[in-house]
Amino acid sequence: MWALGLACGGAFGFAYGLTGVGSVFAVPMLVYSLGLSPHQAVCVSMISVSAIGFLATVLKWRAGEVEVRVGR
Repeated sequence: MWALGLACGGAFGFAYGLTGVGSVFAVPMLVYSLGLSPHQAVCVSMISVSAIGFLATVLKWRAGEVEVRVGR
């Protein structure tokens, strides 16, 4: 089961990196391949997409690619 979860995570990360669309790919993958309920799959997807977005924002902010004044 861990190998399947790892494979799904890799596929999700690859698809998210290519398209930028997270939940659209993650929820069906979690429901049909890992057997999670739709509620659990949505929660896991929201947490993972939020964590990836936060990490990307922090890394881009450190690199000087984020303009905070524009976002206000």
